[in-house]
Amino acid sequence: MESRRSQSTNFLILDSGYPLEPWLLKPYVGPATAEEILFNRLRSVRSTIERCNGVLKSRFRCLHQIGGCLVYTPYKMCQIILVCAVLHSTRFICQILKKTLKMMILKSMSQPVGAEVLTACAWKANAVRKKIA
Repeated sequence: MESRRSQSTNFLILDSGYPLEPWLLKPYVGPATAEEILFNRLRSVRSTIERCNGVLKSRFRCLHQIGGCLVYTPYKMCQIILVCAVLHSTRFICQILKKTLKMMILKSMSQPVGAEVLTACAWKANAVRKKIA
């Protein structure tokens, strides 16, 4: 069993609190070469991924293992995480679009109507606003 693990191409990148194993990779203490320095930068990638996981777990409670472990297959869990990440990203895209649309509407309202031709986007925004009003 131990020989199979040492030949594996799957690794876990951990911090220095874990023991060094063939499948557990931790940063170099006092890196001497460019390769060791580059490898130690992977730790920041791991930290970024952990922060992302924390954000998703706090927003989507289905990812948080309250009261035990999650009862999904790894494949199903990957699908759930992907959907949560897409929903999370979509929220920020919608916020950006909402701010952009609001700025375009305000800009078109400040222009004298009929005096200048509205841009195509501002014209569409005005059409939407008129339907709502």
